[in-house]
Order: sequence, then structure tokens, then C-alpha cells
Amino acid sequence: MKKISWHGHAKQRLLERSIDSKIVLLTIREPEQVFNKGKLKILHRRYYEIGHRKHYLLRVFVDESLHEIVIHSVYKTSKIDKYWRE
Repeated sequence: MKKISWHGHAKQRLLERSIDSKIVLLTIREPEQVFNKGKLKILHRRYYEIGHRKHYLLRVFVDESLHEIVIHSVYKTSKIDKYWRE
């Protein structure tokens, strides 16, 4: 596995949006969808948050090099249909 590092913005988003870092790391290891946006990759994973009893889409924005993955931003959204591509 490549080294994973967190940009300060991504760490801030985890706290502000109550996102568990474990689901972020799972999304990086096993994304359900991957899109390229310039030099960044957008990784998607659908999941169910028990505490809120709601389905969410996690969007993780990463920059990947040969030896490292840098997480630039992360957020969850309930607007799954807006971003999910069949």
C-alpha cells in the first residue's frame, strides 16, 4: 500500500462533517467509482450511517503519485443521484 497523507483541508473536513477516517481509508483502498478531474482523482463509496439512519455518498479527492496518495478533500452527501454514474 502506498503512503497516505492528509492535506490540512481534508483533516478539517473530517472534523466539521463528522466523517469517520476509516470509511475514507476504505474508499481509497476499495472505491466503488473513480473519476479524474485534472490532476486529482475523485473516489466514490456509498454507505449507510446508522446514527443518522441515512444513505450517503462519500467523495474523496486525492492526488496519487507512484509512492504516495495525498487526500486533498473529503465530504459526504445525501445527493447520491447527483454524483453517482451508472
